[in-house]
Amino acid sequence: VTIHNARVENVDISAPDILTARALAALDKLLELTEKWWSEKEDIQLIFLKGNQADIEISDAQKQFSFDIEMYQSKTDVNGRILRLTHVKRIA
Repeated sequence: VTIHNARVENVDISAPDILTARALAALDKLLELTEKWWSEKEDIQLIFLKGNQADIEISDAQKQFSFDIEMYQSKTDVNGRILRLTHVKRIA
């Protein structure tokens, strides 16, 4: 495991197997910020911790992106969700 303690815009690495973020941005913005990696590696897993607006953020993101998603209830926050996205693609 390698942790990059830097702004996502400044991280210059090849696509990892797993990419995580917590409390960074709305889901559509997260997908924009991470596009350089998921467009390079089809089987990358994106794991994002989201709050009580997760359903709205998913709907908003699906206007620009297609993806497979699994959603899990947070064990530490009754309103929290853990999103696991795979096969992300930008909708033309």
